[in-house]
Amino acid sequence: MSPTTTPPPAPVAAPTSKGAKRSLMSSLMDATALLRSSSFKEDSYVAAALPASELRALADLKALLATHPDPISIWGVPLNPRSPPAAADDAAPVDERADVVLLKFLRARDFRVRDAHAMVLRCAAWRAEFGADAVLDEELGFKDLEGIVAYMHGRHLAGR
Repeated sequence: MSPTTTPPPAPVAAPTSKGAKRSLMSSLMDATALLRSSSFKEDSYVAAALPASELRALADLKALLATHPDPISIWGVPLNPRSPPAAADDAAPVDERADVVLLKFLRARDFRVRDAHAMVLRCAAWRAEFGADAVLDEELGFKDLEGIVAYMHGRHLAGR
């Protein structure tokens, strides 16, 4: 081929049918399954199932939050309770919900304790500033509509 001639056009695919779409979707699903590691493991929020490095990061974050003078609560879960630590032989109830919330922040910052600590404090400050917890107690005026059957005009996305 000389540099002045143009290459022949690429063949144009015919309009796709449902079978072609289905085979495309199944081939994409197969391709993603191949890329997925066989050792894939879902995140666990149970402290006993965490690796030692993540447990250490969780303990470090709890220690940092314990030094904070004000109580911190997110989603109704106290993150730095003000109760004195119990003796080692006492079976003090541990709030596992705090571990779940703190692990969310740690995972968001790749278990960098300082970054997760700053994120928790900013989140708590934002929730206090905007009154996020007060929304639960607001009276929206729907008490008078309880027990009333309502008709909604229109159709939803499925067309019913």
